[in-house]
Formats: sequence, structure tokens, C-alpha cells
Amino acid sequence: MELTDVKSQNWQLGIKGFGDIAIDADDIALCIHNILFTRKGDVPLMPRFGSSIFEMIDRPVTEVRPKIVSEIIDAVGAWEPRIAITGVSSFFNSISSQLTFTLSATVISSSLPFQYSLSLAVS
Repeated sequence: MELTDVKSQNWQLGIKGFGDIAIDADDIALCIHNILFTRKGDVPLMPRFGSSIFEMIDRPVTEVRPKIVSEIIDAVGAWEPRIAITGVSSFFNSISSQLTFTLSATVISSSLPFQYSLSLAVS
């Protein structure tokens, strides 16, 4: 896809390689990824941008599960205005020690459902 072919207001360069463009839901997912995987304080002129989920990796599941849910809701709610969060669910895979979170939301401009999943290693 060429840049001149983009008709949406919601787009950015993608991360999959040269020429990749993230449009609409993919753009929102990439923004959420950037929010959640940026440590608070890493962006010099926006010290509150990001999340604190990295501080909770490799901690007991019972301790971090509700904290990560809260952090996802707070961080995404503060920095991604194009969606309305409807919930965050979590699932723990004890075999792989992976804690997976699924954010459910509605895209405000289109009323379409939206989901974003995130997996973290925990102990």
C-alpha cells in the first residue's frame, strides 16, 4: 500500500517492515502497544506517558493480576481517546507461566468492537 492510498485519518507507519502502514484498528492497537510497553518517564516531554507493567513482571500472579488490569485501564484510558474501554479480562497459563490480558473496547467513531491482547511472563 502506498501512502497516497491511505484514506483514513487514523494511520501511522507500521512496525512490520519497510512500507508497512497501520490503519484504523491496527493503528489503535499499535498505539496501545506503545502506551503499555513504554515505561513512565521514558518520554522526556511527557513523563506520565506509558505504563508501569514492567515493574510487575516476574512477580506472583495473585499479587500482580489486579494491578496490571488497573494499570491497563488507567494507561489506555488516559492516552487512547479513540476507544471506550468496556473491560479487561485475564487468563493465567500455569504451564507456560504466561498471564494474558484482553482489553475489550468500542471504537468511538464507528461503534465497532475492538480487542487487544497482551501476554506477560510471571512467576
